[in-house]
Amino acid sequence: MTRDLNGHYPAGTYVCLYDGEGQIRFGFDARTTSESPGRIELEVTPGNGGIYLKIVATNPADPVRNIRVLMPGFETTYQSEPFYPPFLDMIGQYRVLRFMDWMRTNNNETETWSQRTSPQHRSFAGGTGVPVEVMVELANRLQIDPWFCMPHRADDHFVREFARYVRDNLDPGLTPYLEYSSEVWNGIFSQAGYARQRGLELNLSSNEYQAQLYFYSMRSVQLFQIWQGEFGSRDFVRVLASQSANPWTGEQVMDFQDAYQNADVLATAPYFGGFLGSPSLESRVQQMSVDEVLDSCMADINRVKVRMQTNYQNAQSRGLGLVAYEAGQHLAGHGGVENNQTITDLFIAANYHPRMEDLYQAYLNAWNEAGGGLMAIFSSCGQYSKWGSWGIVEFQDQPWDNYPKYRAVQAYLNNLTGFSGGEHPVPQGFTLGQNYPNPFNPSTRIPYFLSEAGTVSLTIFDLAGRKVRQLVARGQSGGMHVAEWDGLKDNGEAVGSGVFFYRLTVDGYSATRKLTLLR
Repeated sequence: MTRDLNGHYPAGTYVCLYDGEGQIRFGFDARTTSESPGRIELEVTPGNGGIYLKIVATNPADPVRNIRVLMPGFETTYQSEPFYPPFLDMIGQYRVLRFMDWMRTNNNETETWSQRTSPQHRSFAGGTGVPVEVMVELANRLQIDPWFCMPHRADDHFVREFARYVRDNLDPGLTPYLEYSSEVWNGIFSQAGYARQRGLELNLSSNEYQAQLYFYSMRSVQLFQIWQGEFGSRDFVRVLASQSANPWTGEQVMDFQDAYQNADVLATAPYFGGFLGSPSLESRVQQMSVDEVLDSCMADINRVKVRMQTNYQNAQSRGLGLVAYEAGQHLAGHGGVENNQTITDLFIAANYHPRMEDLYQAYLNAWNEAGGGLMAIFSSCGQYSKWGSWGIVEFQDQPWDNYPKYRAVQAYLNNLTGFSGGEHPVPQGFTLGQNYPNPFNPSTRIPYFLSEAGTVSLTIFDLAGRKVRQLVARGQSGGMHVAEWDGLKDNGEAVGSGVFFYRLTVDGYSATRKLTLLR
C-alpha cells in the first residue's frame, strides 16, 4: 500500500483491524508497535517502499478477513467518512468528475457484470477499476455530477446493470454523463483496435479507420438507448467523443446513422504543447530554455483555439454542445523522446514555472471564447515523470498554491462563482470537507480535519460575502470534527433558499467552500 509515492503520505500511528484468527506482519515503511486479536498498531515512517502487509498464518475455520488499514485519526470515523479529507477538499470544488482513470477505461477487458470490481474486493487498483458503488457515493457526498466511461467490451447486461445502480442510488439532483470507453479514435489503446475489428466485421465501411469510428458511433448510441430504457424521463448527458486536432473525426462520429440526433454533446481533448514531445523535434527541443518552451506553448494555444472553434461550429450545426473530456498542457515525450532526461526535466520545470499560470488562464479564456462548455482538465493529481506532468497538483500533501496550474484553475473558478474568498489551506495543517447533504433542508453537516490542535473559526457567508452565522470560534484538538448548520442566522432568523459559502480558518490559513440551501 502507498507504494512509489516518495513518502508523500501521512506519518504516525496507523491501525489495522481484521476479523478472524491468524497473524499479520508488516514491513517496509511500517513497524508493528502493539498487537491484540483483531487489532494491530503500526508506526509508519513514509518512504518509497510503502506499507507491506503479509498474512503469515490463518485459521481455516475462522480465517483472517475484512482487513482494514486505517490512517492516523480515522479509526472511529472511517465507516461514516470513508474518503480521505484532503482528497475531498481538493476535488470538492468542481462540478463534474470524469472517472476515466478510476474505471481503468483504457485497455479495459471487462465484458460481463460478474467481472467487475465489487465493494468487497481487496483492492480497487486492479484492471477492472473502482466499483460503481464508490463512485456514486463520492458523487453524492460532494454533490458533483459523475462522468462514467463504459468498458469497450462491456455487454448489454453490464451496461444495463450499471445504469440501474446509478438510477437507483445517485442523488436525483445530480446528472450523470455517459461515454462509451475513451479515445476510441486513438490507435494506442486496445479499444481502438476492438472498434476497428468490429466495424470491419459489420461492414460499416471498407476503410479501416472509418469503420473504427462508425462502430464507436453505433455502439455509443446503443449504450444511450439502454440507459434511456432504464432512466425514463430522468436526465443524463449523452457524450460522443472525437479527436480535437482532427475535426473530421467528429463529423464522422456525429453523422453516422444520424448519431447526433441521439446525443447531447460532442467531446474533444484540446490539449496544447504536445507537438514539443515529437521525435522530429527532439534535437531542437533539448536545446530550449523553459521560457522558449512556454513561448511555444502560448503560440500553440492560438492554433488550438482555431480547432476549438471548428469543433464548436460542427457540434452546434447538429444541435450539440461542445465539451472537453480532457484538457490542459501536453508536455510529454513520445516515440523514444520520453527517455530523454534533459527534455523530461525541461517539461517538468515548465509545469512548475509561474508563467504556466498565465498560459492556463489564456487557455481557459480561449476555450470560453470559442464557445466551449464544460472542461474536464486532466488531471486532478499526479506525479510528474517522463510520461507527462498531468496533475494540476503533483502531491496532495504539498501546498496546492505552489502549483501554477492549480492557481490558474482556482482563479477561473472564483471568477465563475463571483466570490472573492480564494484562500486555500495548507494541506498538512487542515482540510475542509464538502458539506452533506448538499443541497440541504433543514440542516447540513460540515466535516473538517485538523492534523494538530489550533484556533478554529468556521463561518457562513452569503454570496455578497456578508457574515451569516458563526458556527465555531474556539481552540480545538487535532482530529476529525463535524459542525452542523441549521439554516439560521446568528440572531435565530431563518435564511431563504440560495447559495452560501462557508469558510474555515485555522491559525491564519483559510479554505472556502460552497453550499446550497433549498427551502
